[in-house]
Amino acid sequence: MMASACAVDESPCVEAENRTPEDELVDYARTYAGNVIETLDAMFGLEIEGAGEVVTQMGIETGLHCQISVPFLGTVRGEFILAFDPRSMAEKIGLVEPGATSQDLLAVSGDLGAAFGEALNGAAGSSIEVLSPAYPHLTLAPPSVTFGTRLFPGVYGVRVDLRSGEVAIECHFYIDRMKLAISDSYSQALSREQRALAAADSGRRTIERIMAHSSSGFLLFGPQGELQSYSDDVLREAFGRDESSADAGTIFELIDSVAKNPRAALVLKDWYLEVLGADAESHTEENEDDDDAPFCRLSTKDGGTLAFGWAVQRRVDGETSMLVIVEVVDEGT
Repeated sequence: MMASACAVDESPCVEAENRTPEDELVDYARTYAGNVIETLDAMFGLEIEGAGEVVTQMGIETGLHCQISVPFLGTVRGEFILAFDPRSMAEKIGLVEPGATSQDLLAVSGDLGAAFGEALNGAAGSSIEVLSPAYPHLTLAPPSVTFGTRLFPGVYGVRVDLRSGEVAIECHFYIDRMKLAISDSYSQALSREQRALAAADSGRRTIERIMAHSSSGFLLFGPQGELQSYSDDVLREAFGRDESSADAGTIFELIDSVAKNPRAALVLKDWYLEVLGADAESHTEENEDDDDAPFCRLSTKDGGTLAFGWAVQRRVDGETSMLVIVEVVDEGT
């Protein structure tokens, strides 16, 4: 690990002609930290002392036990992460009194996470605009909150250390460029893990094409196809479901409810479970050659057309999910 001599509001440490990808990453992190400073002041009245030290490191590490994360996905993947001690921060913004019990802190943990999730979402939204010229069509995912210790990806990242009184605040940022290095050659046999990454890359390119030309909605599904998250209106506009419905069903049930082809959901399920590794042992060698999603366009029962982009989300801890971008190309009758 090495610490940079630069602060958040300083000019770049190296001349433009000598700049490396790591230098660009530091600049992005400074911009992100600056947006965090402005957002925390506007939302909570937190005054940040100084501009903050910038630290580059391999792997994301923190000893602070509340981590707020806003991932992004597109031509690259990455995360904006905000970390702090939950007790110190809850006392600082007045959610609990100094010396509050663990039960008191637990009672306000949801409010604490929600408030700072909203704050980080705003800071990330401003920061993503700086990334867009180099990495177009990036999409922010909803914020997530972790209390305790989280296993982060083993990637090169930047940390900016901030402080408001006695409260330490860390702004972490990374870009996973390795997702762009997936080989297009299939001349040699690939492992199942490599095939899943190839499928994710194919799905990501489809997502970019869809999102570049139209407004689309996203859905996030778990290993068994269960709905985990979705953007506004997509359930109603694409599948005729109540957008606030908590029982929308699996991706297979949603596809079966609208597909003109009665076998579409079955074909999707077979591919889906193999790619996410939930049912890999039940498939034959012939099925292992199905690298791409079974369809990117789907004819509906009412004569309409839906377009799909598929991207596998595979975390280092082994958990998987499927990000699905849906566009209503033709509403039909």
